[in-house]
Amino acid sequence: MRKYKKWLHSFFCVAILILILNTSGDAFAQIFKKDTLSGILIDSISRDPIPGASLILLDSINHPSASTITNSDGSFRISLTPGRCILSITSLGYKSSRIVIQAGKLPLNNNPIVILLHPVGIALQGITISIDQPPIKVKNDTIEIKPSLFSASENDQLNELLKKIPGMSISADGTLSYNGEKIDLLTIDGKQYFDSNIALALKNLSGDIIDKIQLFQRDIDLSETTSIEDMNKKKNILNIKLKSSKKNKIVGKLSAGKGTEKYYSINSNLNKFSNNSQFSGILSLNNISKLSEESNNSPMGLSTIQNYGLNINNSLSQFLNISFNGIENIQSTQNSTNSQKSIQLSGYRNKIEQTKNSDDLTNSFKTNAKIDYKIDSFISVTQIIKLSKENNTTTTFNSFNNFSGLDSSTILGANKSSYSQSNSILNLSTLLTRKLRKSRGKIDLRLSFDNSDATGTNDYQTSLKYSDGRPIGGQDLNRQNNSRNNFKTIGLVTTSRINLSNNYSLNTIYLLSVLNTTSDNQVFDFDTTHKQYIIPIDSLSIHQLTTNTTNYAGFGVSKSNSTVEFNITFNFFTISQYLRGDKFPSIKRNSTNIYPFSSFTYKINSSNKIRLTSISTITPPSEPQLFSIPDYGNPISLQLSNKNLKNELDTKINLTYERLNPQKPSSFIIMFNYGFIKDKITNSLTIDTLGRQINQFININGSKSFSVNSYYSNSTPNRKFRYTLSATAEKVVNPIIAQNDFGKTGTTNIFGAANIYYNYNKKFEIISGFSVNHTNTVYYFTNQSNNSATFYIFNLNISAELPWGLSINAKYNRSVTNNLQTGFNHPIDLLSAFITKKIIKSKAEIKVYGFNLLDINNNIQRTIGPNFVEDVQSTTMHRFVMASFIFYFK
Repeated sequence: MRKYKKWLHSFFCVAILILILNTSGDAFAQIFKKDTLSGILIDSISRDPIPGASLILLDSINHPSASTITNSDGSFRISLTPGRCILSITSLGYKSSRIVIQAGKLPLNNNPIVILLHPVGIALQGITISIDQPPIKVKNDTIEIKPSLFSASENDQLNELLKKIPGMSISADGTLSYNGEKIDLLTIDGKQYFDSNIALALKNLSGDIIDKIQLFQRDIDLSETTSIEDMNKKKNILNIKLKSSKKNKIVGKLSAGKGTEKYYSINSNLNKFSNNSQFSGILSLNNISKLSEESNNSPMGLSTIQNYGLNINNSLSQFLNISFNGIENIQSTQNSTNSQKSIQLSGYRNKIEQTKNSDDLTNSFKTNAKIDYKIDSFISVTQIIKLSKENNTTTTFNSFNNFSGLDSSTILGANKSSYSQSNSILNLSTLLTRKLRKSRGKIDLRLSFDNSDATGTNDYQTSLKYSDGRPIGGQDLNRQNNSRNNFKTIGLVTTSRINLSNNYSLNTIYLLSVLNTTSDNQVFDFDTTHKQYIIPIDSLSIHQLTTNTTNYAGFGVSKSNSTVEFNITFNFFTISQYLRGDKFPSIKRNSTNIYPFSSFTYKINSSNKIRLTSISTITPPSEPQLFSIPDYGNPISLQLSNKNLKNELDTKINLTYERLNPQKPSSFIIMFNYGFIKDKITNSLTIDTLGRQINQFININGSKSFSVNSYYSNSTPNRKFRYTLSATAEKVVNPIIAQNDFGKTGTTNIFGAANIYYNYNKKFEIISGFSVNHTNTVYYFTNQSNNSATFYIFNLNISAELPWGLSINAKYNRSVTNNLQTGFNHPIDLLSAFITKKIIKSKAEIKVYGFNLLDINNNIQRTIGPNFVEDVQSTTMHRFVMASFIFYFK
């Protein structure tokens, strides 16, 4: 504990030092005036200061190296590059100007220089004039970025283009962020693309069609609102402004590739955009999963995929907009894993070693239709229809060795199952919005209906025996389990926001939701030939009915101005649960909960703000937790229910400091989080003499967590070097009970990452990253046990533009793990590369890919549970080479 406190003290010192350095950037700039140019921009006629003017510093090869915007008093400060440079000045209503500057020869130690800008129509002598656009503008609450000034290549897709913009990042799972904040919604000229499917947009839009990128915040869509907290949330939106020359034309690309080992890939996307409409179609056929030159690893095995998509979004008039999109996905995946799971208990450890081979086939279809109709300037109606259908078939063979610490015996087990499921969901919702006159607020009413049907069949064979060959009585199973579930939900949500004054508003919400569930579970024994059914097992066949009714009301007051944002609300929840079946007594539960929510934001200035929030959420126990249907498909792990469970109350408190400077751009964010859970729903684990793990849901108190997260990015448009730094420290304590022995689990997680970007003249780029993640878990039972693991990851990405239309790219990734279980501690090196040749006046390309050139086809992951540690190694992919032809529709 003393060592942990010492480390935490050091972490806070470093965080505070970074905070001081960021908040005191102007003071440090004053010390090094020889590297900066300070000045004042004024009107040449009126002699008034000119605020909001854009200044860009161009280096000797006419590339932007720094930029800034004048303050309200017309003052500015901009970093200079060594040698001769040009200061480009633009402002609305004034003639653009360029001034030659020789760093080191200006009287920078004297008073700031004064620059006169001439209004449009005034002759300007002795200064070269050109029309320039700054790479970044700030208009009220909108950040506007000119992507063409950020080393973009001619045929970059949207994901490739965004990675080159300072502050933008795309994670491995496709999450898009700007300056550390997640982008929630992506639109094209204000319209959603494939129902705002960001992953599809990143892969299927060409960077060549983009004129500007806009970043701003808006209120959350009311069709997603289910609480007052939602009403107070803001969505981070990225809007793409298209080039006018690319509108009303078909744009996109078509690619086809053939590789070794029978691999293939066919992809196409065609888009046509206008001022009022979108039309897009996508097609993807391949047997290399989601692999591309962007990623060199697929942790869940290779898949054969067929994707078809259609998107239509059309404004028929200023009052009526319709949209439709549909996506069909057919995916077959084969995967092989080896795992070791160690159960942490008092006095001994129960260990399971598993080998699993699975073959999964999924066919899913989703469609979404939306009609927005404005009756007048005050009343609008939105109708949404969503339909989805999914069929899934999974065949799994699993063999395991289970070492029981109770009697030091080893049980050998095998399970083979064939599971098929079909699920269809229909959602209908109508949203009515009424704006109040004189901008006094608005009232919304939403009605929704959901119907879901799910059917499943599971044929399974399971056998258990001791390591000496003795059978375990009653543990050989050869059965079929049929299930059917129907869910019907009717919901009513009404919200209102009434502006009491210019700064204060009153927010209210009421939600009524009724969920009816019908479940049928039938279990049959059948003979060894799998052809003839015998009789149902009545003790396992169950018919169940459930009704859940939720009444929720919330009201609160919010204040917002240029300096302070403040929200405080009170929430009232009433939850009724009624379960009834033919094999167990009926269960009736009624509960009422009251809890507050509050948030406070103080804007120090336009670039700095502090935010404090406190939020609580209620999670009632689910039906399987109150009553579980027996399933002996895996007899080594059994689950029991508990009808006496209470609602789980989760409270989180967050303190955040943000410094976002879009002019540089740079950002610094540090967050302190504290959370605790009352009546946490968790498992009580007991292991019997057969080595079976028996879990029962219980309520337990004492769960709490504390974490510190920080992120820093500092970069200038087209500067050779830019970098990002991030760090996280987290401590989580959870109470647990196992073998009737109370204890707790303490997990400490430390993560740090650094990424460095180097670009030389748009021809050569290096991206290097390093991250380390150390996890230590202590299980406090009768005998204390420690489990530590450290993961190191190094990434290197090198790309270069060569003569004759050639370009090359290589991606290297090295993962190193320490302190895992036997057989999992070895490095994994992944190397992929490709070379590209542009042809047909850059309208087409020939690419040759090499994936996993070192042929180390493993992926290692660790899972830490409340009473177990599990390491898993997956077989992912083998080395192969693929050649592709790509044609761009421009």
